[in-house]
Amino acid sequence: MFVIGPETMSKSRFILMSLFPNIVFGFIPYLIGMLFPRFLFFLVLGTLSIGMGAGDYYNVFNALMQMPNGARTYLYRFNSFWYLPE
Repeated sequence: MFVIGPETMSKSRFILMSLFPNIVFGFIPYLIGMLFPRFLFFLVLGTLSIGMGAGDYYNVFNALMQMPNGARTYLYRFNSFWYLPE
């Protein structure tokens, strides 16, 4: 699974949108599984989801390294493009 947004968005919104599935399906279930060991399913789900978010982490890394402040980005098919609005 991956996230896609058809509208242009700011750098911070793009980063949040990219990380949101990893937070909801990865880190939160992982923490629940660590805090309550009887919920082993959540621990496994979180571990697998965190690993499957590698593409999202790559997008966030590229956004942090390449996009200047004030840039906007949009997604088209499997690619993201950024530009500076006038």
